[in-house]
Amino acid sequence: MQFLLAGEEQFEAVYQFCQLMIRTDARMSFTDVTERSVLRSWYDDPAVQLYAAVDLPSAAGLSGAAGTAEPAAPLVASPPVVASPPVVALFRARRGLAHKAHSCDIACAVHPDYRRRNLATDLTLFALADQKARGVLIARTYVYSWNTASLATIGKAGFVEGGRVLMHSYDAAKGGWVDDVLFHKVLQDPDEWLAMYDQAAR
Repeated sequence: MQFLLAGEEQFEAVYQFCQLMIRTDARMSFTDVTERSVLRSWYDDPAVQLYAAVDLPSAAGLSGAAGTAEPAAPLVASPPVVASPPVVALFRARRGLAHKAHSCDIACAVHPDYRRRNLATDLTLFALADQKARGVLIARTYVYSWNTASLATIGKAGFVEGGRVLMHSYDAAKGGWVDDVLFHKVLQDPDEWLAMYDQAAR
């Protein structure tokens, strides 16, 4: 398994992954990609990074075991390959703007055939290491209270609960009210981050 920062050569594979999320009623932000133009807007947005897991050991690109080493500098998109392997997990980080640029909102999903392999946790840690290298201080995500798999994943990745929107919606299929739970993970020391920020602003 290889993890990489998705580039143009992964565009179609990323799009097909998002279509799978739509077909399986994933109920998360990747299902917004109903057309390629939506995904193109993500690619064109400098505040957005997409990280993919691909299942071919020979696939070209950056690879790594999440949590073993943090990049000294932000990752760059993988070089072109003849045929892009299928994406089996996808992670999106959307950085805030202006006075919110210290933070990013995240989302992650895994192909149904590749679940229960710790892949979501590994890809999350890999992506967060790169977000830290890019200067992000804190990562946040919202998870529906019924989503036990995602709750377990972000717990293993070191996130802590910061609050929740009680009775956010009623889910007839689940037979009850659903909370929207906010989690966060501080990626680096806030005081050190502020010192670097102040120095860079001068």
